[in-house]
Amino acid sequence: MKRGILSVKAINQYRSRDIVSYLGLRYYLENASACKDRWIKDVSTQISLDRKELSYFKSNHFKSIDVSGVVTHRFIHLPGPNEILAECALITELSRHKSFKPPPYVYSYIFSDPDSKSGVFEPYFTGYKNMHASIADACRARDYGGVLYSDIQKFYPSISNELAVTSWREAVSNSNLENKYKKLGDHILESHRKTSEVEGGSKGLLTGPMLSHVIANLVLSKIDSFMYGYTNGNYWRYVDDIVFVGRDEQLTEWKAVLNEHLSQLGLDLHTGEKDFRVDASEWIKSEGDFEINVSIPWISLIADTKRLLLSDPSSEERLHKSLSEHGFRIPVSSYSQAIKESTYIQRFSDWMAKYKWAKRSVESISVNSIIQSASLARAYYQPVLYQLLEQNIDDLSRYQRKRLIPKLRYYSGRLLYLMTDDDLMELSSRLAAIPEMSLISKIMNAVATRDVSEVVKLGSNATQSAAQILKTIDKPVKCTVNDTNEMVYQSISYLILNGISMEFEKIDGEFSEFARGENIIKLMNSDDKYIREIACLHGVSDPRHSEIFDEAFDRDEDLIFDVISQLHNSSHG
Repeated sequence: MKRGILSVKAINQYRSRDIVSYLGLRYYLENASACKDRWIKDVSTQISLDRKELSYFKSNHFKSIDVSGVVTHRFIHLPGPNEILAECALITELSRHKSFKPPPYVYSYIFSDPDSKSGVFEPYFTGYKNMHASIADACRARDYGGVLYSDIQKFYPSISNELAVTSWREAVSNSNLENKYKKLGDHILESHRKTSEVEGGSKGLLTGPMLSHVIANLVLSKIDSFMYGYTNGNYWRYVDDIVFVGRDEQLTEWKAVLNEHLSQLGLDLHTGEKDFRVDASEWIKSEGDFEINVSIPWISLIADTKRLLLSDPSSEERLHKSLSEHGFRIPVSSYSQAIKESTYIQRFSDWMAKYKWAKRSVESISVNSIIQSASLARAYYQPVLYQLLEQNIDDLSRYQRKRLIPKLRYYSGRLLYLMTDDDLMELSSRLAAIPEMSLISKIMNAVATRDVSEVVKLGSNATQSAAQILKTIDKPVKCTVNDTNEMVYQSISYLILNGISMEFEKIDGEFSEFARGENIIKLMNSDDKYIREIACLHGVSDPRHSEIFDEAFDRDEDLIFDVISQLHNSSHG
């Protein structure tokens, strides 16, 4: 089956957001016609425009945990599969128009190439790394003053519908965007407004849909432009993080001016722990924090794993078994069906151009070489992480702490897939003392003990992160929760979706019924429009959610590692 660019874009973008979105998309795209770009541009967009009913799934995502152990959650609203596809067509079209593109000094949610299948936005780390390097260059060039870092409080939930619509329509007026896409943007923002009114939690812009990232950039576009000019180019922004470089008196003035402009939009800068200053010379010392070399062992391992699965689909079972025997928990997706559906021309182009691997390099990849690569990655990352943990984090300045935490997250996120159970237990204990590392610490403990009792209290994204790893070893898990609530039930349903075997009292609720594959016909008539839609797309067959997760949609579907993607998403909505 030949699939269009847009269907794979949507799959790759939302798979790293939440598996419920991914699951709905997969069931929708089982219709061969729906995979075509023509369908998505014309039919999906029209269905979205004609639909009056609201269809969003409200997922509870972990955000943070304070020193006293109180957990804060972020409500994520996930669009239905048809709206996701229409939204993907819309954002891809927006990427062709200058008025929607963020300027060079804004580094978040940069549009990907329209012909790229990796998603509608460039990888988040690319922008973050580039901003960091640009600030270091500015510090070195000026050789004076310091760096001020701040961020906007509750950024997305604080954006009113009126502000979102005004910003959207102004960008539209400065483009030659096709009329149906103008209407689609208006329609989606109206759906956000109605959902916000019904459920509360925001002033009109939902956190979750990809279009919200575009709107957020548009909302700040005038302030970005003004502040960049006002500071003579000493301004940088990444989502809600804002950085200035200048003399102390300038930094004070610029922050006050920025706050004044933000307040006119109903937005405010943080004060206190999330706001700090540091000497320019100190910032320059952090220039090497994001060197690409640290990524090489991991990137090589994952790239070679996918190349092996694509070039030799029969190796899938052997690879999975060997990884497990050596204590690795790397999820192995099956690309066999996607390869079977490829035409001869597609397969030939893979070898000659698309993936740019020489036949000789692929022939050198084997199950044994993958195990060796995983062992090398573990041997590389583990001592570096332990060396970082030798620091007394309580003695660090705010800036030093802000430098350290991303490194801890980077190495910990990868080692969760690579370390032995005993080592994970030890590392979990050490990380537990650092509030910013609570999420991964609890996931490590759950994986090592196969007990998810604490993780399910953190939210669906934390539970899914643990589930992806627990699923690589076919053993039951324990779940003992006395204080159950809707969020815990939702988290447990995520485990069921993954096919994880556990002893737990049967829970009520339509989403749990869908996860178990029960009462599907009844769910097809649910008052919950999202449940109704995905139940109808699933059909009356036995539940096959777990199998869907195991089988890649397309040869160009990315290998997603939920712990790594959720460590990012818990920081930025």
